[in-house]
Amino acid sequence: MPIVTQVPALSSPPTNFFGLIQYVAQRVPGYDFSEYGRELNSAYIHVFEEVSKLKNHYFTNQVSVTVAIDGQRNFDLLYNADGNLSTAVDSRLYQITRIRVKSPNASLFQTCTMTHFNDPEFTSIEAFTGTIGAQTGPYYFALFGHGRLRAAIPLAIGTTLEFTYTYWPLALSFMSSFNPVSSVSSAGSTVTGTGSTFTQIVPPDFQSAVPTAGVVNEQFMQAELICNGQVAAGGQTYRVAAIASDTALTTMTPIVPALAGGSQGNWTICSAAPWDRACAGD
Repeated sequence: MPIVTQVPALSSPPTNFFGLIQYVAQRVPGYDFSEYGRELNSAYIHVFEEVSKLKNHYFTNQVSVTVAIDGQRNFDLLYNADGNLSTAVDSRLYQITRIRVKSPNASLFQTCTMTHFNDPEFTSIEAFTGTIGAQTGPYYFALFGHGRLRAAIPLAIGTTLEFTYTYWPLALSFMSSFNPVSSVSSAGSTVTGTGSTFTQIVPPDFQSAVPTAGVVNEQFMQAELICNGQVAAGGQTYRVAAIASDTALTTMTPIVPALAGGSQGNWTICSAAPWDRACAGD
């Protein structure tokens, strides 16, 4: 049997995931918030994929990494589990548009060819057995598995790889003080949680997308803190600047009035609506 949820009426369009859930709950009442969330995420990801096909420049990023171990051919672009790169490219990597390569002693990048394992050019270059770093191109790469890349030429340590790529969306999410063991307090723009799990605003595989101080772009989860009651009932919404840990976050501006120690039942942290940034002005 569905759970009836009492939701204050919204006076303006929702700007974050929690507001969107409330908006749908007004129109189709009687279900748990998790059920609204599941259906909204399904629709959101479908729309994101369609928009990215038409306007993929909105969802394109460019990252440069360096080879960390001499003579490597295989690279894990999602998580860098083998440590062959200075850092992972992106756990959200979807499709590579371009790769450029700069050898350790070069001043210019070289373009490369994305191909497959059975390409005669790839297999002939892959047979290279000379001194690592002695051959500086042509560069051929083949993708395999889940986000893994193989270079035809073993790359020298310090080689720079520049990736231009599109990325998967992050599912919208929210967490709130409905958990009776969780509470928060605030002083200025600093929020301290007890029994809270702030970093779980993103799934475990995407912890690199947790909001970081000074960085506001599509690669990071944009989050908002709703406190002092639901917005429709007089509460306030604050953009989250950074999440330092499960029990510590900061907001862009000070919280007024401050949240008293042990505050329960009056705060929610949720994904901010991404369309107000990715599609602005379109």
